[in-house]
Amino acid sequence: MSAGDKRDRALEKKRRYLRLLEGFPVKLIATKAKGRHLVASKPLEPGTTVIHETASAYAILKSYIDELCYTCLHPLPEAPPSSDTNSSSTPFGPTRHSQFKKQFECQNCRSQIYYCSPECRTKDAPRHSLECDILKDLPGTAAANSVDYGLMRLVLAILVRRAMDGNEDLKEEANGNTSHRPPTPYTCVKDLLSHKSSSKPSWLSAVEAGAEDLAFQLSPSLSTSVDEIVTLSCQINSNSHGIRDPLGNTNADIAVGLFPLVAMLNHSCLPNCAYVGVGHGQMLVRTLREVEEGEELCVSYVDLY
Repeated sequence: MSAGDKRDRALEKKRRYLRLLEGFPVKLIATKAKGRHLVASKPLEPGTTVIHETASAYAILKSYIDELCYTCLHPLPEAPPSSDTNSSSTPFGPTRHSQFKKQFECQNCRSQIYYCSPECRTKDAPRHSLECDILKDLPGTAAANSVDYGLMRLVLAILVRRAMDGNEDLKEEANGNTSHRPPTPYTCVKDLLSHKSSSKPSWLSAVEAGAEDLAFQLSPSLSTSVDEIVTLSCQINSNSHGIRDPLGNTNADIAVGLFPLVAMLNHSCLPNCAYVGVGHGQMLVRTLREVEEGEELCVSYVDLY
């Protein structure tokens, strides 16, 4: 690749991020010491939203698959009261009838995905059609290779995002609705650091074995190499974020997602910003205090307590 080609690609990448960050009070900076990071483009008041991002892809954690709608991440409707079972007022209890649940699940992929309404099912249909046949065998593939199911589920979801981004008919648009931002494109996922060299050899070995099985099962539209699946797994391991229940019914993470824009925020033990989870696989980042123009925007990667 010539120097001119490299320069053109760098300019196109810069324009891409400028478009994605348009409307937010942030400026993208890149230095050798800190890599890519965000600073305030103007003085900010506490509670200012600095990033509002829809995940490139996300995966509901295995323990919540049959409790949550994949599209909006809200709890599935409660089973009606029955005289032969104990009812529960909690939305995440094991009390729903299996027959009642069947009307919310995709039965083709063996109960790997559920929807709370026909509207959510219809909205997700173009995306889910690309992964449905592969999902049937994913739990077995993960278990056979001692790989985390959530990791493999998210790898598959990101490959689906790549396929959708490459198909003009499947691209998701905001249509002027600022509350619904289209998912961050796969091209931004490619820019994330993988830190593959610092991964544990035993973990890498298991991921490579799982990647071989998954690569064999992929359809032509999702086809990719084993090396690319391993790299993507490392990118997820280094950059993914937990998604909290937007309704506050549980304090645990209910899903894991890849948010390339949010991932550009560095860590601080005295952060000036915080994550705010919302529905539909979206995440906000808001300021915790007043922030000066040019000040780096940071979050905490760990529980400060």
